[in-house]
Amino acid sequence: MFVFPFLTYGILPAGFAYPAGIGNALTGIFAPIVALMVAQKRPHALKWAVAWNLFGTLDLIDATTTALLFQAPVLSIYPIALVPLFLGPPLGIVTHVLSLRNLTVARPAACVA
Repeated sequence: MFVFPFLTYGILPAGFAYPAGIGNALTGIFAPIVALMVAQKRPHALKWAVAWNLFGTLDLIDATTTALLFQAPVLSIYPIALVPLFLGPPLGIVTHVLSLRNLTVARPAACVA
């Protein structure tokens, strides 16, 4: 939501903005596609869902790591720094972990049907 505008105005370094923005966009674009595959019980849907969750988790870790490595100036702005460091990644990682847990619980039911 703020990565590319901040990149454009020079607030964020490109080494952080591009990987974070592209990774977040890919994760978001494929979320409804993977969810639809799982809901329709398509072949290999659970494998795609696990891969999507792992990619999303790695993207969140990568975004935080590159923000710290490139010393993104936005991290020094108090209220904005909370989102990329303390709110977004931890909540996103917990969401992906819970999704993986739900997939493992649903796996036996999907195999029986």
